Parts: sequence; structure tokens; C-alpha cells
Amino acid sequence: MSELEKILVELEDDDCTLQESIEKFKKGIELYKYCNNILKAAEGEVKVLLGDEESLAEFNFFKEDEDEYY
Repeated sequence: MSELEKILVELEDDDCTLQESIEKFKKGIELYKYCNNILKAAEGEVKVLLGDEESLAEFNFFKEDEDEYY
């Protein structure tokens, strides 16, 4: 998360070239997706622990873009 925050600060700084900004943006998107997947997995675990069967039915136990379980 701190890496993502660092990238945001660097992107707000006007000292980056366009190419550097694009690379930082790409890295930021990758980190966002990674963090979002962790959050979704944790959310799903909480729903399971709470016994929320309706939420459980909509939880995706597969990682996005992969054929692995969380």
C-alpha cells in the first residue's frame, strides 16, 4: 500500500517525463489490482465466517485471470 501511495506522490510531482509517468501509472494499476484482490479475498473470508450464505453465493473463489483458488 505504501508503494502505491509513493507512486501517487511521484505522479503528482511535475518532474517526471511522460514516459516515466506512464510507467509509474502502469505499476500503480498493477499494485491497485493486487491490493483489490487481497481485499476481495478477505471480504469473502469474513462473509464465510459470518455465515452470510447469500454473499457466499456471489463470492468468486478463483483469482482473476488465473485458474487458482484464493
